[in-house]
Amino acid sequence: MKYRKISLYGLIAGGLIVLASLLRIVLIGQGWPLANSDESTMGIMALHIAAYGDHPTFFYGQRYMGTLEAFLGAGLFKLFGPSLFMLRMGKVGMFALFLVLIYFLTRKLFSRGWALITVFLLGAGSAYTMAQELWVYGGYVETLIFSTILFLSATWLAHTYTRNLTGQQRARRLLVYLLWGLTAGLGFWSDLLIIPSVLMSGLLLLLVCPREVFRPMTLLCIITGLLIGAAPLINYNLHAAPGDDSLSVLRKLQGGNHQTFTPPFIWQELHNTFFSGLPMMTGEPFCPVTEYPFLNLNSPDNAACASAHGSWSAAYLFIGAISFLLTTWEIWRNWRRRAQLAEGSEAQRASRIALARWLLLLSTCMSLFLYTFSSAPLLLPGLHARYLVCLLIGTPVVLWPLWLGVQKGLNMRQVFTPIVKVACTTALICLCLLALVGSTLTFSLLPATAAANQRDAILIQTLNRLHIRDMITEYWTCDKIAFETDEHIICVSVGSELQLSHNRYTPYIHTVAKDPHPAYVFPLDQQLFMRPIPSLQYIVNPNVPIPPNSIVKGYDRIVIVGYSILYWPGPAPSTSQKKHEPAQKQV
Repeated sequence: MKYRKISLYGLIAGGLIVLASLLRIVLIGQGWPLANSDESTMGIMALHIAAYGDHPTFFYGQRYMGTLEAFLGAGLFKLFGPSLFMLRMGKVGMFALFLVLIYFLTRKLFSRGWALITVFLLGAGSAYTMAQELWVYGGYVETLIFSTILFLSATWLAHTYTRNLTGQQRARRLLVYLLWGLTAGLGFWSDLLIIPSVLMSGLLLLLVCPREVFRPMTLLCIITGLLIGAAPLINYNLHAAPGDDSLSVLRKLQGGNHQTFTPPFIWQELHNTFFSGLPMMTGEPFCPVTEYPFLNLNSPDNAACASAHGSWSAAYLFIGAISFLLTTWEIWRNWRRRAQLAEGSEAQRASRIALARWLLLLSTCMSLFLYTFSSAPLLLPGLHARYLVCLLIGTPVVLWPLWLGVQKGLNMRQVFTPIVKVACTTALICLCLLALVGSTLTFSLLPATAAANQRDAILIQTLNRLHIRDMITEYWTCDKIAFETDEHIICVSVGSELQLSHNRYTPYIHTVAKDPHPAYVFPLDQQLFMRPIPSLQYIVNPNVPIPPNSIVKGYDRIVIVGYSILYWPGPAPSTSQKKHEPAQKQV
C-alpha cells in the first residue's frame, strides 16, 4: 500500500487552517460576536430537532434558506448539550472545511504558493467578515463550501477530460458529476446566493465537456444529484401557495420594485455598495458598519471611515479589473490557437484552467452585480453586506495579479519589471498585514461584548426571579432570550404599536396568548424599533406613569440593565405548560 507524503505546502496550509480555527474558537469562547435573535432562531430550531425530532424545511418564518446549520447544531447539542458555544462550533468546523477546499481550488487554478497566501488572507480577516462566518444564520458558510465544491469538481472534470477514457475513468467521472449535482441541489436549498456559482461552474462543463455532459448516464447522475440535494426545496414548491414559491421569493429579494431601477435609486445602490457592502465583506479592517448598534459592529459616519471604505473598494475594483483583462486576454489567445492544441496536451489543459479562472471571476462579478442592483444596498447596506459572501470565493482570482506581479512583473518591458515587482510585493505584504490588523482589532470588541452578555444574564436572572415565563417584547430581545433559557421563557415579538411583528416561530403566539398576564419587557433604547412609540411611552419609558385605562393596569414595573419590565404581581404561573408544538405546523 502506497502512502502519500504531505508536502511542506500542505503542512503549512494545515497549520494556517488550525490557527484560523483556534482564533475563532477563542472568540466564540468569549461570547463574540454578540448573539442576536436571527442566530437564536437557528438555535431554537436545533433545540426542536434534537429534543422533539422536528424536521423544519426552512429557517423559521421564511420561505427560503435551508436548515443544515440547525441540524448540525442539533447533533452537537445531543453530544455536548445545548449552548450558543456548541451551536457556533459547528460553524467553525464548516469554515475550516471551506479553507481546506479553497486551498485545493486555488492550488488547482494557480499554484501552491498562492494557495497558501489565499488561506492566510481568508483565515485572518476583519471583525465584520469573521462575524458573518460565526453567526449561525443564513447559510453563508454553506454557500462558501458548496460554491467551492462546484468549481473544484467542475475544474477537475474539465482539466482531465479527453475523448479516450477507460471504463474506470468514466465511472469515476460519473461520481464527480453526481457530486456536482448534489452540491448544486443542496446549495439551492441552503441559500439562493449560490446561483452565480452554479451557473458559471455549469458553463465550464458545457464549454469543455459538452459531449460528455449530454450523455444519458451523465445527465442521469447530474439530475439525480440535483433532485436529492434539492428535495426539501422541491417538495416545498410543489405545495407552495401562489407568491410563496422560491422564484417569487428570489424576485422579492432582488427588489421587485420598479423604482429600484430609476437613476436616483441606482446611484444610491452604487454608492452604498462602494462605501459599505463591498469593503465590509471583502475584509476592510477599519470602521465596521451596521445599522444596529447593539450588534457591536458600529463605527462613526465620518470622513476618515468613508475614506478607508472608498480607498479599499477602489483598490479592490482596480485589481479586479486588471485580473479580468489579463484573464480575458489569456482566454482570447487560447481560443485563437485552439486548433493547434493537441488533445490531452499540457497546453490544452492549461487553457481549460484559464477558462475556469475566468468563469470564477465572472461568478464573482455576477454576485456583485446582483447585490448592487437589488434592494439590499438601499435598506441597511451595512447589515446586508453579508449577501456578498460569495466574493470571498473569488479572492484568489481577483487578487491574482498581485501574485503574478511578484513572480513575473506582469510580463512588462524589462525596464518596468522591477518597479512592478516591488509595487505588487508591497501591496501583497500590506494586504497580509491588514488581515492581521483586522483580526487584532476584533479583540478590542470583546469588553463591550462581555458587558452586553452580562446584561442579558442579569435580565434572565431577573425574569426567573419574577417567575416570568411568557413575555411580550421586541424582535431583537425575543428569540435571543428564548434560546438562552432553553425555552423556559418564551415570547411574542411586537412592532412599534404593539402589533405582531417578526414572529419566527408562530406557535409561541398561541402559547403566550393563553397567559392572561404576560410580562412586557422592552429595552430603554428605542433604536431597536424602526420608529419611536409615542402612544405607548408608558410601556417602554419608566419616567412616564401608567394610565389607569392602559393594557398594563395593575402591573408593577422594574427597571434593570437598560430594560423596563412590566409584570403581574400575582402568584407565579405554572411551569408545566407546554412550550413547544411540532414544527410541522410551519415550514
